[in-house]
Amino acid sequence: MKTRNLLSIAILLVIFIPSCDLLNNQNETGSAGLTCKVTYMNGTISMDSLFFAEDDIWWFDTTTNQLKLKTTPVVKGLQSFRNFTFYLGPDSLFTARLALDIMSSIEDDLVLHHNSEDGNLYLEDGYPMWINHHGSISRRTQNKEKRAANWKRFIERLEKTGKLKV
Repeated sequence: MKTRNLLSIAILLVIFIPSCDLLNNQNETGSAGLTCKVTYMNGTISMDSLFFAEDDIWWFDTTTNQLKLKTTPVVKGLQSFRNFTFYLGPDSLFTARLALDIMSSIEDDLVLHHNSEDGNLYLEDGYPMWINHHGSISRRTQNKEKRAANWKRFIERLEKTGKLKV
């Protein structure tokens, strides 16, 4: 009886272990795509919604940090959003705040900047970029270092999918 139970367990393991590997491989390629979700207010409730998925990205330029989407959103559509959280599969990589040229505030962390001159989107280390104040530069550098590992994952994924422009 014990031998039969052990044999049954061994057969089940032989059958199901390769299935688990197959599922893991599918998760690596299938659901590991990049997505960006936005946070917006619905009355007093903060809601998340999909802003774009990996298929919506034309390219990302590592020289200018321009993020080119297949459909560029208009400013009016962006104004209701505040935070843009980038994911690789289920993992949150980093969050960027919205920066518009009409803003009078300073951001010392990652921003998704909609440039009103060219209408393009840029992922920048702060806003405005021309700030040359020692405190701001130091905070921006520290924040960039904190997200460096996840930024690397972001870049590697874009490179793997042929969406990286250097």
